[in-house]
Amino acid sequence: MSKQKQSGMTVIELMVVIAIAAILIGLAIPSMKNVLDNQKLASVNNDLITALAIARSEAVRQKKHVTICSSSNGSTCKTGATGIADWTEGWIVFANTSSGNLSRDTANEPLLSVFTAPKGISSITLSTSAGSPTLLSYRPNGTIGNIASNQQKLFTVCDNRGADNARSTLINRAGKAKAAHTGFAGDALQCPS
Repeated sequence: MSKQKQSGMTVIELMVVIAIAAILIGLAIPSMKNVLDNQKLASVNNDLITALAIARSEAVRQKKHVTICSSSNGSTCKTGATGIADWTEGWIVFANTSSGNLSRDTANEPLLSVFTAPKGISSITLSTSAGSPTLLSYRPNGTIGNIASNQQKLFTVCDNRGADNARSTLINRAGKAKAAHTGFAGDALQCPS
């Protein structure tokens, strides 16, 4: 009788393979969370750029002021002393017949777009080189009308990891927005603590 060679794995070899796989998965999961968190920040930043592009193009197309402001209900701008500089609940874009008034006349000022920020974003702030405006209003020529043209404008998007991972949207004097990882003049971003 001829002996046939048997092939297969021993229990010890199988346990070693499973242990190595578990270690690799354990190393990959934290990295994947970081990738997902970065993607969420980039997505919110892209939504801001989209909202600004809609506002700018609609202002030119409709030959009217078009405003973007923070909103907690998807219909009106936030008002009052607190919370209006906080954009984490979302923002709206609307044709603004009152050219810069913070309140939206829901009957006469059509809503053009509504954006909501995903959970996990700790702050979305708008700032200029001279303060923190509550809204941006584009003129019919595509420039921003409610902020002096010589002031730089910046949205900063932060999560719980802080300023090292923050994203920003810079808005130039002509009203055009672009994504960045820095603040005004290339300085480091600041996140509220």
